[in-house]
Amino acid sequence: MTEVLVVRHAQAARQELANAERPLSEEVIKDARELATKLASRGINFIYSSP
Repeated sequence: MTEVLVVRHAQAARQELANAERPLSEEVIKDARELATKLASRGINFIYSSP
């Protein structure tokens, strides 16, 4: 059975900068690392990402 996981984009630390220049907040970096740990054993075959 195919399973689709949807992960929302992260909150940028500095809203006043252009999209390509905005760093991620420390909280979001921590959240991303935790999510990566949780998903590591899922056997993910494909990841689709927007720029």
